[in-house]
Amino acid sequence: LTPSELATLRDLDADKQISILLNLGVLSRHPSDDGAFLLGVPGMGPIIKAITAGRKELLRVVARKQYKEMPESQILGVSLPSSSKKRSASGASKEAKQGV
Repeated sequence: LTPSELATLRDLDADKQISILLNLGVLSRHPSDDGAFLLGVPGMGPIIKAITAGRKELLRVVARKQYKEMPESQILGVSLPSSSKKRSASGASKEAKQGV
């Protein structure tokens, strides 16, 4: 949307705004609740998958500890093998191409 289209959108009533956002694909209706909506941000799928995979891996690391807990300082220092391998394989080549 352009700034002028956004300004026009602000002047409309809420039902019309929702209708436009539904047509754009930014909003979708929640399947179990008529009054609820789901917000969709294009391109967020890979980021959400990476966050979910990192969280699962971190939970596996913590689960291997005797009391199933770790201090925050240790958690921040944990190297996550699976996600770092994926990062180094794809991230290093991208950085090399960009000259970083």
